[in-house]
Amino acid sequence: MRRGIRREAGWSPTRGQSNVIAVVLLAGLVLAGATVVVVAGSTAINQAQSDSSFASAEQSMRSLGAEIDSVSRDGQSADVQLDALKSGDAAVEESAGSMTVTVVHKGSGATDSHTVELGRIQYEQGQRTLVYQGGGLFERTGNGSAVVSAPEVSYRQASEGGTLTVPVVAVTGEAVDDEVTVERTAIREILPKLDGNPDTGSDESVNPLKRGTALRVTVESEVYRAWGSVFEQRIGTGVEYDPDKEQVSFTLDGPPERGPPVTRAAFSSRGVDTHVGKFAGTSCYHPTRSSSCTAGDVYLKSADGGLANCFTVEGDLVIERLPASGSLYGSSGCGGATIEGKSFFGERRSASSPYEIKGDVTFEGYTSIHDTVTFTAGGVNFEDDVRIDGKVKKMRGVTVEESLYVEPNPSSNELKINDGTVVKGDLVVNGRIKVNGNVRVHGEVYAEDEVKSTGWGGLKDENGDPKPSSEIHENLPSSQVLGKMPRDLQHMTTSDRPSSVDMSKKEPTTGDSASDISSGTLDCDPDGTAETCHLDAGTYKLDHLELGHGDELELDTSGGSIKIYVEGGVEVPKNAEIQVLGDNSNRVAVFVEGAGASSNTFHMYGGSGTAGEVTTPDDKASKFWVYMDPSDEVRIKEHSDFTGVIYGPGNGPDGDGVDVYLDKHATVRGAVVGNLEKFTNSASIKYDVTLQGRSALMVGTSDTDRVAYFRTSARVVGVDG
Repeated sequence: MRRGIRREAGWSPTRGQSNVIAVVLLAGLVLAGATVVVVAGSTAINQAQSDSSFASAEQSMRSLGAEIDSVSRDGQSADVQLDALKSGDAAVEESAGSMTVTVVHKGSGATDSHTVELGRIQYEQGQRTLVYQGGGLFERTGNGSAVVSAPEVSYRQASEGGTLTVPVVAVTGEAVDDEVTVERTAIREILPKLDGNPDTGSDESVNPLKRGTALRVTVESEVYRAWGSVFEQRIGTGVEYDPDKEQVSFTLDGPPERGPPVTRAAFSSRGVDTHVGKFAGTSCYHPTRSSSCTAGDVYLKSADGGLANCFTVEGDLVIERLPASGSLYGSSGCGGATIEGKSFFGERRSASSPYEIKGDVTFEGYTSIHDTVTFTAGGVNFEDDVRIDGKVKKMRGVTVEESLYVEPNPSSNELKINDGTVVKGDLVVNGRIKVNGNVRVHGEVYAEDEVKSTGWGGLKDENGDPKPSSEIHENLPSSQVLGKMPRDLQHMTTSDRPSSVDMSKKEPTTGDSASDISSGTLDCDPDGTAETCHLDAGTYKLDHLELGHGDELELDTSGGSIKIYVEGGVEVPKNAEIQVLGDNSNRVAVFVEGAGASSNTFHMYGGSGTAGEVTTPDDKASKFWVYMDPSDEVRIKEHSDFTGVIYGPGNGPDGDGVDVYLDKHATVRGAVVGNLEKFTNSASIKYDVTLQGRSALMVGTSDTDRVAYFRTSARVVGVDG
């Protein structure tokens, strides 16, 4: 027991020492904690003060930017109080940053550029920097940048190219204090520098941008990435960054490239099998006027199928190459054949016999023939001048209301003119004239060689009396004879030649969605009942465009143009209708590739009173365009009614176009560009004369948005503290 007591007594001093140490340690911990709290609190207070200070500075910079923008527009000066900015906090750097605007001429690769310096007002606080530049306020942190308030950049879309507005505000000065004066000092024009002529005084030489050009805008700035965000969000276009140069740029194509206007009712780029049947023909109309017109022109590469019986062309007729055989024949029993405009017949690919023109055929306009021809029967009537560059085997019973000009083949060097022919103007021949029978010439006779009669008869005057020798001029110099001849119409074979459209190159990867489109299929009548489908403005992609019997497809252009890409074919059955809505300038463009479709890639089914239809407001053909691959076929069956433009020319000057078959009583209001393979009985093409000012698109879409008008100028504002 004692030992135990002694042990406890021995421990007593040790326990007292531990209590003292504990107290000391506790006091140290309390002191250290208090110190940490003080330091942390101080840091937090400093950060809060810094954030507050930066926020105040940002508000001042916003106010300054707003005043600069206002002054840049109205030209007035203003004094601005900036309580959060003290002397030296913000600086003006006039040469910091630039904007370059470039017009690119895509065909030649040439460019016209102009660069303006933007300048900047910069406020720095620690690692954070505010930058006012070009009308916007940006923040730079480390290697990045962000938009605080965006410049007034805008883009407004339109079908032919939108309007891009980039109002550039450039700043000059030295320093910014808590009170500054803001004043517009100059306006620097940009657009007049972009047409290659430095003396241009307005932007009209640039706006609208020319077709085949592109507009590129490049900004060089420390906050180039923030500028890129502005362009992406305000314009909706993709941008390209160049970190090494601290640049961002974007490019917008100019208005879409187009070929020549569609100036003819029918343009058959091959036409080897072209057949024009009884009572078929072309005419013309104006959608909103009742005035008459004669513009139903027809261009045929050839016409091997024949031009027979009774047809009317209310306009010019061009046959680039006469067929190797066959004839142009008009039957008096059904009204004959009439060409109301000018006519051109070109040299044949091969010639075994002369091309024959006979029967009741009337040429109301100037006629130019480049080949060997024969007129074997009476009834052919030329109501204007006629020029024939080639051999005339026979000319019997022909009436020329004006003058006849002949440039014979060098091998024959003569004109054979036969009984019953009447020339009411002059007869001009660069060679011999052989007269067989009674031939009346009311005017003068000019020949490079002799004029002689073979057999009976001879040249007579307008009264049927022998032609006075004073009116017959023989053995003249060739140059004198040729000098009296009017120009031929060879140029009509090359003017306004359509160009092909490349559909696959610009086809979108995906199309817009619509309630009536499911998995690439237009689904108007899922239950087999005739219904109405509806598509608004947009770009759509379909595997096939097939309507059911009695279906109606409404294409509403009220909100903009409509593009439909069809991988397969288009079918409009009996009692079905495609109806274009919206009385405006917006178009519907249907691009038909024909992949996997039947031979009839665009097919309208027919039947009296039950045929398919395509209609537009006021029969405006420019509202509906069908672009076809040249390897496809278009069949518009009997009594079908199509309003629009069928456009499928071949690739290159002699390329085959889409084969077009117009069955009996089929009607096209608009124009046909392709191989007019069949133009059968009572089929008609009624040309919309307003198409003379409308051109086909040369590409389906654009890789970028398009711009037609660019509005910009550099307004210089001085900022003085």
